[in-house]
Amino acid sequence: MHPAAKAALDAAIEADHPCSDNFGCDIEVARANGFAEAAATLLTGATETPHVNAVAERYSFANGYHTRAFDRWVAFHRKYGVACPACEAFMYTDPDTGDKASYCTNCRAPMDPDNDYYAEANAS
Repeated sequence: MHPAAKAALDAAIEADHPCSDNFGCDIEVARANGFAEAAATLLTGATETPHVNAVAERYSFANGYHTRAFDRWVAFHRKYGVACPACEAFMYTDPDTGDKASYCTNCRAPMDPDNDYYAEANAS
């Protein structure tokens, strides 16, 4: 994706979905880790996205689940995503720092960063 298109898409995602949950929001985790096209796909599947739609139209990027960009997000998700043992929402390990959520941002159940579910999920 051209750098100008990526910057515009990042800004559009933030405008349509202002979020700072970098452990439990798949859309924000995808956007913050360089998967803007995948974040746009996730977001457009969840809500109205006038800003993302305008950028997609202007730059004609492929938005959808059957793209290489989304495949790269799925690989990231499989490597860094961990299902909450209480509600099965996904939390993500920060790939740069290794930080892990201490609680589920969906149901607020505690998540022990030293528990096996983190080790099992991040082993692949």
